[in-house]
Amino acid sequence: MKVLLLDDEVNARDTIKAYLSRFSGADFDIRETDSISDAQAILKEFKPDIVLLDINLKEGTGFDLLSLIGIDNITFKVIFITASDGFAIKAFKFNAVDYILKPVNPLEFDQTIQKTIKSLDKLPSENQLKNLEDNLSDESRFLDRIVLRDQQQIQLVKTQDIIYCSSENNYTMFHMVDGSTLVISKTLKEYDDLLTKKHFFRSHRSHLINLDHFKKYDKREGGSIQMQNGTIVPLARNKKDIFMKLIERV
Repeated sequence: MKVLLLDDEVNARDTIKAYLSRFSGADFDIRETDSISDAQAILKEFKPDIVLLDINLKEGTGFDLLSLIGIDNITFKVIFITASDGFAIKAFKFNAVDYILKPVNPLEFDQTIQKTIKSLDKLPSENQLKNLEDNLSDESRFLDRIVLRDQQQIQLVKTQDIIYCSSENNYTMFHMVDGSTLVISKTLKEYDDLLTKKHFFRSHRSHLINLDHFKKYDKREGGSIQMQNGTIVPLARNKKDIFMKLIERV
């Protein structure tokens, strides 16, 4: 089965390819790109059965690609990839369009792929796609939130209320502006993929910081970062140049 993966985040593509390689229901021939223009060329030559399509791309949106192709030329099933939650999920469900939510949950991923394979003959209609695009056109109103799930509860958290995240084994600790800490049983890498687009920076393998809460940088002893709540977080040597460029734009 042929799959085209369009996502501008390398880590996200690697995660999805890994999940596809472990999927037990089918064998996949995968092409990938981070470019809408490249995706157009691949579609003409490769003719995929399924397109995994990120909504927000550096050069536009997934809907831009579909518009360039034209609804009459969509001969593949579309699975949208989104880092949004809440309102976005309602929009996808209302329009009966398949989607994968970042950070990707392996069980939910397998269920979505299985569902899509079973319905390959049911392509998305123009109305479905148009209504979905209209529903998501005001996406900025919920892009500033993420859902955090633990064993006891589900919380909708504003990203601006997260000062930084730290990792411990396979858990991620969210350190909040109110002084609380939320412990979630997912790796920091999964939230790195999600939060990097929301003004966060992976300063170290064990820390992901919100640049909006950055206070100062100390060059001594290899370098460290002080957050607005007084916490000192490490800065990896190989991250220094990227960090300096980012804070110049803060």
